[in-house]
Amino acid sequence: MSMNNVLRNTQIMRYLFSLLLLSALCFNQAQATTSLLTLNQATIKEGEALKVYVAVNHAKTVLLTDVYLSVKLPDGTRVYYVKHISGVIPTDQKTPFVTSWLVHPLEKTQLLDIMVPPGLIHGNYLWEVQIVKAGSQPDNSENIITTATTLLKHNDISYFHISESDKGTMGDFSPPISALTPSFSFTSGASDGSFGIPFELPGNEQIAANILTAGDIDDNLNYTDFKNYITRQLEKNNSLTQNQTPLPTFATEDRVKIKVLDSNGVGLANAQIEFSTIASQKTLLKSYTGSDGTFYLFPLFDGINEKQLKLNISTNENESFAVDIDLAQLTIERELTITANTLTSKLPAQLDLMFIIDTTGSMGDELDYLTAELKNIVTVISDKYSQLAIRYGLVVYRDIGDEYIVHSSAFTQSVDEMEKLLQKQRASGGGDYPEAMEQGLEQAISAPWHTGNTARVAFLVADAPPHDENLLPMLTLSHTAREKGVHIYSLAASGVADTAEYLMRSISVLTHSRYLFLTDDSGVGNSHAIPTVPCYQITKLNASIIRAIESELAGQRIEEASTGIIKEVGSQQDGQCSSN
Repeated sequence: MSMNNVLRNTQIMRYLFSLLLLSALCFNQAQATTSLLTLNQATIKEGEALKVYVAVNHAKTVLLTDVYLSVKLPDGTRVYYVKHISGVIPTDQKTPFVTSWLVHPLEKTQLLDIMVPPGLIHGNYLWEVQIVKAGSQPDNSENIITTATTLLKHNDISYFHISESDKGTMGDFSPPISALTPSFSFTSGASDGSFGIPFELPGNEQIAANILTAGDIDDNLNYTDFKNYITRQLEKNNSLTQNQTPLPTFATEDRVKIKVLDSNGVGLANAQIEFSTIASQKTLLKSYTGSDGTFYLFPLFDGINEKQLKLNISTNENESFAVDIDLAQLTIERELTITANTLTSKLPAQLDLMFIIDTTGSMGDELDYLTAELKNIVTVISDKYSQLAIRYGLVVYRDIGDEYIVHSSAFTQSVDEMEKLLQKQRASGGGDYPEAMEQGLEQAISAPWHTGNTARVAFLVADAPPHDENLLPMLTLSHTAREKGVHIYSLAASGVADTAEYLMRSISVLTHSRYLFLTDDSGVGNSHAIPTVPCYQITKLNASIIRAIESELAGQRIEEASTGIIKEVGSQQDGQCSSN
């Protein structure tokens, strides 16, 4: 071997065993994480196996990232590899191989094992492993962990070398995640002579629950502020360009709060109520009281123009109570209390719990965390309320042109089945900002919900509104939800802006529910919009959702213990802000 080759191989070995993958990480204070990339040998030729290993030092924090794997061919073409249910597939689209990967401390681990096939065009094959902030594109060189090149020469000798100029640094990842011990590996390469890279990374079953943080507001308890919010949003919308689609509206001024009590003065839980005309007894609206006996009537939205009405109240025991009411005689508070002294309230014996989730690509920064939280919630509720008949449902949606628009899973009593359904969800598709939210909600509301004394609870998890032409149909779906007694709790993820917030809060008001919103306090995901609500408490998300469900089951609002409050904005008492 010539002296030049000796020097060259010595230099290659030095580079191979001294590459530094450095991440600058900011959480409270800068904390460095370093990784070392090594190979099984310094030189390689066609027909031999190339193995790449990585080790990560004792990092102080965990990074939530997307991983991009690609190869630049000698003709300049770049091929990306994507993990798919059927295996690893190549694509010319800039697509992450895996999303929401947790970079963490680990011993030397085999990253990939490929056989260099014969017959390849000789030249430079530039392999790139790019790890970027979850949800971002790999265009910024500061987000690249490392770049490695593979050179196949005409004499069948190929050098896999990494130069100092190939090293990169990552930007600010910031998610404060701890106590996680995922593992990952690449397995053997493809046998078809291609650069296939079978790849295994941890799914969200290894992401701990109790990470995400959220606030919530019950706009029905803070109705004056809600009406003012609606007015401001409509004025803002009207002042925009003529190309802007008007926001759908509903009459907020005529809301009537009706409280139905039983013979003991307790709220009559989930009683069926029917409004009809007094003279002809024509049915105008059927719905249910909440578990606390409250029903919010929106006469104009509900299509009720009459002032004098007959209200019939019935329970599962086929007992009924009827009373005439006159809306024209209401005071300025527009509240009405009815004591059905022949009826007795019972708390719900059944729970129908459904999750409606946007699974488009923009949800990639938080979806794995959300599904991990929801899995935990299902487990907690099923264990704590084992005496109840509980059914779980899941609807996921994307947008027109995606792999699917809506996937709907029927109600199941199996906790394991529900957890597996949540586990399988991945964020992809979307493209533009609006999504097919109205189609997802329509599927959910059309599900076979239980009737009678059942807590019917849905959580709509999204970061974007429907397309403009579907804003009004989306709001109109609240009619069916009201008739079935389905309470839709909206949960806003990162990316929610004015239109989505307006629509999600309106639907929650019309279906007697709360508006929940993720916050930046967890450090997970992209930035979250500051909510336009007068007061809120920030707690763990799973605690907030569990409290909402338990309130539906208990017939009264359940508050967070002071030890569980991370931060409080404004002041409140039993969910009512001090300004109301």
